[in-house]
Amino acid sequence: MSWTCKRLTKKDIREVWFSGVFHKLYVSTREEIEAGKTYVYPEEEWTDEIKEMHWYDRFHAYASPTTHLNNDGENNEFYCLGLYRDVDLMWIMGGFINPNDNSWNDCHGIARGDLTTGSKAWIFMKDSNNAKFDFLKTLGANKIHYYAEKDSNIHKQLISDAAYSESGQYIIDKNSVSAVDFSQTYKVTIPETQPITLADGTIPPKEPAKIIEDRQGRVIVKITNNFQ
Repeated sequence: MSWTCKRLTKKDIREVWFSGVFHKLYVSTREEIEAGKTYVYPEEEWTDEIKEMHWYDRFHAYASPTTHLNNDGENNEFYCLGLYRDVDLMWIMGGFINPNDNSWNDCHGIARGDLTTGSKAWIFMKDSNNAKFDFLKTLGANKIHYYAEKDSNIHKQLISDAAYSESGQYIIDKNSVSAVDFSQTYKVTIPETQPITLADGTIPPKEPAKIIEDRQGRVIVKITNNFQ
C-alpha cells in the first residue's frame, strides 16, 4: 500500500464528479460537517444537493488553473490537492501557499473512510500524513495552518496529543502546535465559467460570475504546526 499526493486540475475534479467518487467523499464527510460543526454554510436553508454543489464549486475554483481570486493586497497561490492510497482518491483538499510566511493554509477538505472498514484513522497515520507533507514541502511550505470552527471536533483533534502520537511521524513538530482566534474576513468569487459538455452530449448554459462565500469578521480558530 502506498500513499501519494498531487495537485488536481479542473479536469481531474470534473472526472471525480462524474465518476461518483466526489459524491462518496462528500457523503462520507457530511455528518462530520453537520454534527461536528466543522463548517458553517453561507445559507442555513440549503438542501443537501446544493451543499454538495457548493463543495464542488469550492474545489473546482481551487483546482489548476485556479479561478479562486485573492482578496485585495494578497498574493496567495491556490491549490486543490488529492491524496491517494494506491489508485483510490481518499481526500480532496483546498488551500493556499502564503508566500509571506511560507505556510500551507489548509482551508477545506472532504475525505472517505477506509474502503474496507470505513474508518478514517488513516488521516492521522504517518504514511498518509508524510505523503501530504512531503508534497507540501515541494511547494515551499515549512509549516501548516489549519482553520476550524471554535470548539469543533476538528479543533479539538488537532490540538490533542493523540493526533501526533504515532511512532515515526516526524515531519510535524508536535511541540510547535499552537491555536489562536482568527478573524475571518474574505469573499470568494468565481469568474464567469463555460460548463463542460455533459455525458449525454448537452452543454449547460454559461454560468455568470458568482460569489460562493462571503465571510466578514467571523471569529474561528487557526491551528499551526511547523515542519521539522
